[in-house]
Amino acid sequence: MEHQLSFVLKPAPATPVQVRNFEAALKSFVEGCRRIHEEHRREQFPHTQPAIFSIDRGSRYARVVRACPSRMAHCFVDTQTGIVYKAESWDRHGAHGRGNIYDRDNGLAQMRAYGPATAGARPNFRSKRRRY
Repeated sequence: MEHQLSFVLKPAPATPVQVRNFEAALKSFVEGCRRIHEEHRREQFPHTQPAIFSIDRGSRYARVVRACPSRMAHCFVDTQTGIVYKAESWDRHGAHGRGNIYDRDNGLAQMRAYGPATAGARPNFRSKRRRY
């Protein structure tokens, strides 16, 4: 009878450099979300006030919050991997990642004015359909 070794890989504890890189990447990501939302607001709703973005940190996920004027969960970011998730509610994220803050585009390729695009959406797609 053969014995198989089974073990679970645990993520290594974060070093100060990784934490600093996460904080810098998260700050850059939130600033990109703010710019995307602000561009949309200026085009569609020029008379409204700009939204204020903030971060609520949890043990595993960072919640990106958009306040305009009420607070809404914009998206969630996994603090260990940097994966960006769509917010399903205030305290729940979607099942599938929509990008990563460590990517070349800082996780903003699938980001829209009101949060990450739904799964299967084309990046940077704007509808050309006529509205009557």
